[in-house]
Amino acid sequence: MPGVIHPSRPEFVFSALVAILGVVVAPLVLSGFTGVPLLHMISLTGSILVFQPFAASIGVVLGIPPWIILVTMASVGTGAVIGVLALCDIFTNRWQWFDQAIQKVHERAHRSKGFQKYGMLMFFPFIWVPGIGLYGCTLIAWLLGWRESRHITILFLSWMIAAAMVLAASLGVLIAITS
Repeated sequence: MPGVIHPSRPEFVFSALVAILGVVVAPLVLSGFTGVPLLHMISLTGSILVFQPFAASIGVVLGIPPWIILVTMASVGTGAVIGVLALCDIFTNRWQWFDQAIQKVHERAHRSKGFQKYGMLMFFPFIWVPGIGLYGCTLIAWLLGWRESRHITILFLSWMIAAAMVLAASLGVLIAITS
């Protein structure tokens, strides 16, 4: 299957450490250094994992400063991408049902006229779609063998643009409501 890399133990350990650092450690350290209540940061981090770019709204409601929301979104997004790529590498060729599901997604992605025409730029609209979002885009990148730093950078930029737009809209609504 394209994109399949069977990581060695040190590569997997490195990926796992990056994922844990991005999703757990960095947000907690950021909370400690910035004075954001720990429960608020845990709530924001959990919301990012579930609601993805729309979690920026939750950060606004919790009263977390916008720059901390964006840094947390970047950290959790990076950890999630690295973690999903590592999990895909590990679970491929282990379970037949997983391989069949992956093959179906691979075929659909290759048939997509959007991906054929625009390639990685298709991640921007897909990063917003519930059920696809960051995890699905990462899976599609893995399936298509898009693992170079420029591919991951485009995925990351799509994620951050989506987060920044949700944050800006949330702040605008907050200002409108409180004025």
